[in-house]
Amino acid sequence: MSVAVKVCGQVPGVEKWIQIPDVSSHCVQEVAKLAVEQFNVQHGHSLKYESIHEGWFCELGQNNLKYRLHIRAIDFLQRSLLYEALVFEEKPKLERIRKLISFFYLVNCGHYVGPVDPPKVEKWIKIPDLRVPFVQEVSKFAIDWYNKSGEGLKYVEIYDGWYAEMGQDNIKFRLHVKAKDCLGRLRNYEAIVLVKHFLSKKIKIFESFKLLDQVKVVPGWNQIPDVKELGLQVVIKFILEHIKIKFGDSLKFEIIYEGWYFELCPNSLKYRFHVKVIDFLGRSLKFEVVIIEERRDHLRIWKLDSIVLIVAPEPQEKKWIKIPNVQVPLVQELAKFAVDEHNNKSGEGLKYVEVYDGWFMDLGKDNIKFRLHLKAKDWLGRIRSYEAVVLVEHFWSKRIKILESFKFCGPPVVGKWIQIPNLKEPGFQVVIKFIVEQLKIIFGDCLKFDSIYEGWYFELCPISLKFRLHMKAVDFLGRCLNYEIIIVEEKRIFKLESIIVILSPGHCVGPVDPPKVEKWIKIINLQFSFVQEVSKFALDDFNVKSGDSLKYDGVYDGWYMEMGQDNIKFRIHLKAKDCLSRVHHYEAYVYVKQFLSKRIKIVESFKLIERKC
Repeated sequence: MSVAVKVCGQVPGVEKWIQIPDVSSHCVQEVAKLAVEQFNVQHGHSLKYESIHEGWFCELGQNNLKYRLHIRAIDFLQRSLLYEALVFEEKPKLERIRKLISFFYLVNCGHYVGPVDPPKVEKWIKIPDLRVPFVQEVSKFAIDWYNKSGEGLKYVEIYDGWYAEMGQDNIKFRLHVKAKDCLGRLRNYEAIVLVKHFLSKKIKIFESFKLLDQVKVVPGWNQIPDVKELGLQVVIKFILEHIKIKFGDSLKFEIIYEGWYFELCPNSLKYRFHVKVIDFLGRSLKFEVVIIEERRDHLRIWKLDSIVLIVAPEPQEKKWIKIPNVQVPLVQELAKFAVDEHNNKSGEGLKYVEVYDGWFMDLGKDNIKFRLHLKAKDWLGRIRSYEAVVLVEHFWSKRIKILESFKFCGPPVVGKWIQIPNLKEPGFQVVIKFIVEQLKIIFGDCLKFDSIYEGWYFELCPISLKFRLHMKAVDFLGRCLNYEIIIVEEKRIFKLESIIVILSPGHCVGPVDPPKVEKWIKIINLQFSFVQEVSKFALDDFNVKSGDSLKYDGVYDGWYMEMGQDNIKFRIHLKAKDCLSRVHHYEAYVYVKQFLSKRIKIVESFKLIERKC
């Protein structure tokens, strides 16, 4: 079905149109040419008047007329097209004033622009004049659209072009253009743009844009003429993102001051940029960033190859410079490293709180020394100030951190006993380990550490503490006893001052007075060294008193009785050989006064018994 598309409204039905008998008259020709000229001015067209096909007029009274003319005109594609123009004419006094009301093309049967339906096969027709403004406009539109991906092409010229009629006043353009890319290379491209409603709205639709040149890879680095080119802004954005990822807010991008590219293959480039940045220490540094770019279906894919510091000359003077912002994550990281490293070496169990001051010294060759004043909480709950010196080798690449020193720098000593808030703190485990070792040395396997249930510390000086700890321990008789241990610490070197059993109310060992009724408790393990010691002592005492020469052969049964005030009586059944090598069974009673300290042993009786089977 043929259709007519109008630019302005339809003619009212009340108007009476009269056909013009002779459209070749001078007056009618003037009206037709005026309509084409005014249409070109209003819509930027370059139509050339050719002839009038037919025409009508309508009398509006008072010497006013309206013309409806079918005009044939030639567009910039050299097509002869048919239009309908409405022109209003009025004659005030002796002059004529003519005004174009509407101008639209006819797509009626016999007067059509291209086929009604799209052609099955595109028929490309060469554009006769490439200098027409609309052809230039379409070329620039294609480049601008392609640049949305960040290419940064600059239009130079169009050197060839074709069009294909797609039906219903739609035209497709195929244009060959020259453009300069962001690296300064002049290249040939082909753009295909569909223009809908060509003779009215001119809706441009980008279809494709491709490189025509057979790219010849030129090995070697080529300098980028202008690193500020639009097409490089996408690359710069990529660099900024990766500096942010790698260094956080430790580096601030300043400028790219030079760059080169290397053609790896037709679809791949390698960039090398020299970038100026300001680090968190306020220093202006230079980095070299290498990026690889690949093109896949008009997509640009970047990959960071390397980012390295261009090492500056040795600093003229190696001095401490104040860090402008100690809240930068990297300074926090170094402070935490210093605390952790100190804990690993000393077992202190410090907890990092904050860094409140700091300085750095540029040693050259990307090595920096940091001096940090920080606060940390020790395992006793005290927040104290410390100074850490950390050397960082290959600061902007490997970052090898070395703790050079870590020392206490305040506050003053408080001369009183202070309760330890948490005995489960990691720093306290070193003290517990020391206690266990000392119990092993003093008591052997006769006393086993159980737990520490309360404790206090006393600050002797900034580097020395005294601990008073209440401990539970299980002796070889199976009793859970309470001890008070005093330990002196100086620079994490411990010394045992005293260990005594607690006999205060609520923490007693046995009754204060001797029991009225003897209550013997079986000894669980007779192999404990002290049981052996008591048995041998009883035998030796008997030998001395009787002049006998019995030889100890072992203990096979035993009991103990608590006598109050840390005194214990032992009843031991033991075996011994006489001078004739006969094995006899004996029962010994041994009284031990001040059992947990001096251990004064007194043999009460030693007699021969027969072993009951």
